[in-house]
Amino acid sequence: MMIKSLKQQGFSLIEVLVTMLVLSIGLFGMLSVIITSLKMNSSSVYRSIASQQAHAIAEVMRANPTAIGTINAATAVTFSAASAVPVAGCLQVAGCTRGTSSTAGYVQNALQMWKDQLAGLLPNGTGTVCQDSTPNDGTSANWLCDSAVNAPYVVKICWNESRIAASSSVSGTAGTFGTGGALCTYTNL
Repeated sequence: MMIKSLKQQGFSLIEVLVTMLVLSIGLFGMLSVIITSLKMNSSSVYRSIASQQAHAIAEVMRANPTAIGTINAATAVTFSAASAVPVAGCLQVAGCTRGTSSTAGYVQNALQMWKDQLAGLLPNGTGTVCQDSTPNDGTSANWLCDSAVNAPYVVKICWNESRIAASSSVSGTAGTFGTGGALCTYTNL
């Protein structure tokens, strides 16, 4: 009786381990791409929200043209969202008036609600409306509104995007600027 030699079939343990190592490196690379994509997607969502909010408050300002001309005047309504003080009775049945006095209520309440929306929709979201000839020269810590006489009115919105490294190096492109993790956008009225 003749014994036939049997050929070895299958894979050795070393081959299986090397294959698993190569596959896991590829999968971790894919996971990294997916995570980066999700971060950039949320950054895009924040930019869209900021743009929508800037246009929303710009429309409020356009709806009250008598107040727009008094921005930054000593006796007029201050359009800084940080200093907006709502008028208590404005959300009652009687409603608000649209004048420029400090008791008119419409502009103050609109700015306070806008400020609250920014804080709720954007991480550390802040905003301001001011007269500025160089709107892209500041950060959320320093708006640098120069209040120049013939400068356009601008809406500036900043939020925190420190978790995305690419956002901290944006500089003056397409109405967006940022430093130190704060990303800001502006639009003219």
